[in-house]
Amino acid sequence: MNYGLKGLSILSVFMVFSGLILFSSEAAAESYSFAIGGFGNKVKFTNASGDSTVQVSQSIGDYLFDELQFCPSMELYDVTPLGSQARADEVSLQLDLGSVPPEYKDVQAEYLISGYLSNIGLTVSNCRFIAVGGFSYKITVDITLKVYEMATGRCVYTAVGKGEANSTDFDISVLGLHLMRFGDTEFSGECYDAALKKAVKQAAEKMKKDI
Repeated sequence: MNYGLKGLSILSVFMVFSGLILFSSEAAAESYSFAIGGFGNKVKFTNASGDSTVQVSQSIGDYLFDELQFCPSMELYDVTPLGSQARADEVSLQLDLGSVPPEYKDVQAEYLISGYLSNIGLTVSNCRFIAVGGFSYKITVDITLKVYEMATGRCVYTAVGKGEANSTDFDISVLGLHLMRFGDTEFSGECYDAALKKAVKQAAEKMKKDI
């Protein structure tokens, strides 16, 4: 009987000790602060009328915030808006040159996440039963995310992501709502947006794993 009580006592002490270790490790877990900045567009595709470049900065910033907001090692500041895609392109280039743009000088974060849309691929098929303009297509989107030290402007991390979407995955009534143009080919903004979202998700997953 005494042996059983002694065993119970040792077990209780072990459980308490284990709990303290777990609590201590969680308390000691590091987290870092990140500002989500603007994102450049290295692929100058336009809306269907051809009169304006597509605004990718806000879309990438919004999708990235959604993917990272619950990451325990990251405290996020969403400061994406820069007024125009042209300014976002300038900011992306300025960061690549190692200088933190003035828009971010007063942001209380250790790191800045920026980057750019680096490529769009459009593969057209001869299938004519669905699509804008009488053809179907697959869109591939590539993005690059970069993490910069806010204090120095130095790039300390890079992740890439790729996303794909097919026009046949969308109802034909949706495909014509928001048209874009790449070269001489028109395509659905909804299809492009689905591919972009997948690309951001893939890059964000790599970032969460590494940070």
